[in-house]
Amino acid sequence: PAATAVVSVIVAVTLPLPATWTEHPDPARRPVPGAKIPAWYFDLDAGTWIEDGSGVVATNDAGLLVWTADVPHFTWWNVDSPYWEHSCY
Repeated sequence: PAATAVVSVIVAVTLPLPATWTEHPDPARRPVPGAKIPAWYFDLDAGTWIEDGSGVVATNDAGLLVWTADVPHFTWWNVDSPYWEHSCY
């Protein structure tokens, strides 16, 4: 019989933040270094984004804003703060 092993790995992810985020009309929604923003991964089986922890905004060596997080698995990751107070209609 074949042997199997479960390996747990935490991977540090760094994503650049769009420059337009710093131009948001509501200053309270603009990211600043040290701010926490939720981490989301896409669940292929469920067909939806699942919130899983959070990351922190930082400034990289070039002076640009980035988001860093430790993630528990390899998949598509998204940094986003949902707008609960607005609707599309």
